[in-house]
Amino acid sequence: MSLAQSVLSLLTSEFVQLYPQVRIELLADNKTVNLIEEGVDVALRISNDLDPNQIAIRLEQCHSILCAAPSYLNKNPAITHPSALKQHNCLSYSYFGTTHWLLSKNQQQYKIPVKGSITSNEANVLLFASLNGAGISQQPRYSAQPLIDQVRGKPRRSGRGRIARTAQPSLG
Repeated sequence: MSLAQSVLSLLTSEFVQLYPQVRIELLADNKTVNLIEEGVDVALRISNDLDPNQIAIRLEQCHSILCAAPSYLNKNPAITHPSALKQHNCLSYSYFGTTHWLLSKNQQQYKIPVKGSITSNEANVLLFASLNGAGISQQPRYSAQPLIDQVRGKPRRSGRGRIARTAQPSLG
């Protein structure tokens, strides 16, 4: 839903102003729904997992960054290597890894075991918890970057990106 709040709300507003004869019904949900049963023409999904019964078109890589408030970072051990995250309170997104985070640093991939006090199915809950000093969360860059720029925090590491795709029901 963070994509709908951060990006799609603005884009749909601009689109209907340009094309007032078009009607858009934007359903924002974190759960994968049956497109045919729900009467959905096109879905935008950020996932590395493809449904074999759908036609998927890759749109863009959705990059992630790790976010934490300066207050959290100042009172916890420094993160000098991705493995140091094992010692931190890692706030996890229910759908993308509550036990491991896939990260990259200098073209090297890492699968880091994580644990934390907050798990949510809504990325913005984790983002604001991180900004309030609760721990570290892995966030989509499109959602976190404006806030990071605002508070002048720096992204510490890049998470492995997920792929943004359109998904359409396969009728064949």
